[in-house]
Amino acid sequence: MYDIISNFCFRKPKLHPHAVPTIHVSEVETPIPTKRGAFLKREKARRTQAMKAIYRTGSAATPEAVAVTNHFHDAATLTETVEMVNECTCTDMRPLTRNVRVQAHCKGINKGFQVSPPLNHIGIQCDILKPPLASSSPIPSDDEDDNIADTSESYEPSDMDSSSDSVDVRDEESESDLEADLTYELPQQETKLIVFFSMLMQLFNVCHKCGTKGARVTTTVIGTLIILQQKCGHCAGEFRWHSQPYIGDIPAGNLLLSTAILFAGATPSKILRVLRFWGVSAISPATYFNHQKTYLNRAVNTIWTQHQEGLLKSANPNGVSVAGDARCDSMGHSAKYGSYGLLDLDRTKIIALELIQSNETGGSYGMELEGLKRGLKRLENSNIKVTTLVTDRHLQIQKWVREKCTATVHYFDIWHVAKGLKKRLTTLSKKKGYSLVSKWLRSIVNHLYWVAVSSNGNGEEALAKWESVANHIVGIHEGHSSTFPKCAHPPIVTEREWFTAGTPVYEELSDILESSYLKKDIKKLSPIGQTSSLEGYHSVVNHFAPKMFHFGYEAMRSRLRLAAMHFNENANRAQATDKSGDPQYSICFPKAKQGHHTLRKIMSNSTYGEKHM
Repeated sequence: MYDIISNFCFRKPKLHPHAVPTIHVSEVETPIPTKRGAFLKREKARRTQAMKAIYRTGSAATPEAVAVTNHFHDAATLTETVEMVNECTCTDMRPLTRNVRVQAHCKGINKGFQVSPPLNHIGIQCDILKPPLASSSPIPSDDEDDNIADTSESYEPSDMDSSSDSVDVRDEESESDLEADLTYELPQQETKLIVFFSMLMQLFNVCHKCGTKGARVTTTVIGTLIILQQKCGHCAGEFRWHSQPYIGDIPAGNLLLSTAILFAGATPSKILRVLRFWGVSAISPATYFNHQKTYLNRAVNTIWTQHQEGLLKSANPNGVSVAGDARCDSMGHSAKYGSYGLLDLDRTKIIALELIQSNETGGSYGMELEGLKRGLKRLENSNIKVTTLVTDRHLQIQKWVREKCTATVHYFDIWHVAKGLKKRLTTLSKKKGYSLVSKWLRSIVNHLYWVAVSSNGNGEEALAKWESVANHIVGIHEGHSSTFPKCAHPPIVTEREWFTAGTPVYEELSDILESSYLKKDIKKLSPIGQTSSLEGYHSVVNHFAPKMFHFGYEAMRSRLRLAAMHFNENANRAQATDKSGDPQYSICFPKAKQGHHTLRKIMSNSTYGEKHM
């Protein structure tokens, strides 16, 4: 331990053998009154300005400079103050004439020794500003949380920059591809690149007029935009450069960044945090919300209106079969927003989309019915006849469709009925001595799907097929009913474990299978289409509008419509193939299968509207 302390110079001081301690008489010191901090700052600033004038002109020309000169009694104090001025203000003390070989810099930027130039930048700007004027004065921001600093700072490049030891790292993209990108029509079609500040300053080392090195550069940063003002001390020429074009009076990069965040279904907090961690200058959240409110929501609404009109005009004039389902913006029974979508089953397209707020219906429970009413009303106004409607077993919807939509055939989605049946059978199988139910659970649920699909909408036939399962599980395969006299499967030659009629497990299972509520729903099971595609659409909505984030009404509506357009564009995409042209599949193990696998098609990659950008 002593060696470690010695190595780190943590040795305990010892008293010299012949040292005599000095005894000081304690005296009560009178506290020295100090001046206020604000006064000292103003006094320091006044003396600093005066010393700048003295140092540059060589004489005390102003009264303040004379007063400051008289204040310093000796040369040592004057020299110390001049050093203090140079250290605190970082002022460039250059002679009036410049020499190519001798440069007098207070803080020069050298590529070999400096990591970053002494630049104070705005960083994040929250206003939609007009193009800055010729002056390089800093532009204030209204954001209080952005900690924005001044942007007026000079950059003095050094003649000692050397790039002989640097490694040239290039992307695989060829120079011809980048040159082809120069012929663009809109700013969003142009390729954007990340440029480091030090690399950018190397381009402005030389005056654009006379070619003299060491030009003075002033920078102004507005979000993703940087404005460089070059002033040459040799020819007094000036050059102004903007890093990006403008869309109207808005920097194109700022508006396109907000557009990319919304159209990609991202959240501004995460994207801007990524850019901040990367060190990339970007806009503030306030700027994003300003762009969204002023421009983006209107653009999305316009495109959705055109998209929906095209879908309705191309609908089947004899009538359409639609599936409807609702989605709430949060978990539980206290949702603020509810969206209801109507899917064209023949084309797998979202043709109607409604957003309802809970205070419009007196609570979240009534939002689903209100969404269906608005969606069907919109189709009716477009002269679209709805012949078939597939929904879940919502009681309010059942009653309203039965009373108001007499010309529409109402079916139930099979998955919602099978989900409730499976839940009750799973609960029964967990009882002691009822393990045989779990062995038959999957077959009973599959039988429900077969009943709906094979009956072609005939409710009586579907009910007769379902009632036969009570005989089938005890080994009886004939004599079920006049509508369905015997089972449709081939003779069973393998050994199976059957139920025994009259046992408690069979009686309780029969009560579930022969429930009057279940029999009534089986008559209305949909044979033509399900709401599974709508569930897929809801998963897309979860990407564009996650339930863990709150969105305003306009923002929620825009994100729902973006999700609908994204779903419509990718719903019928082709299956992916390998190099030899064979279709690709994948083996998945869904949670609902409880360990069993399923085979799924691998579809081609989704698009995000790049062809429309």
